[in-house]
Amino acid sequence: MMSNNEVQESRSTVIVPKKRQWRERAAVAAVNLAQRFQSDILLCSGSQCIDAKSSLMALMMLGALKGQPVEFTARGADSAQALRELSGVFEAKP
Repeated sequence: MMSNNEVQESRSTVIVPKKRQWRERAAVAAVNLAQRFQSDILLCSGSQCIDAKSSLMALMMLGALKGQPVEFTARGADSAQALRELSGVFEAKP
């Protein structure tokens, strides 16, 4: 059981969609969805990380290549739910 002082952290790796149009849709959906959660959510590609709630432009400039893995890390009470839903954005069919 977690005490009140412990912060829950979750991680998930997803693959950036190969189709450019779908990749842009996934980025828009990811930023909009991330903003609904209380947890802090980072998105990392290689050594670069951004706040997934920041902006679409920041996400697109992250430099993640089509077909490459990116990692979400969420810290907060709703981190597990946040990553389940964010992963679903990248796995959904266009």
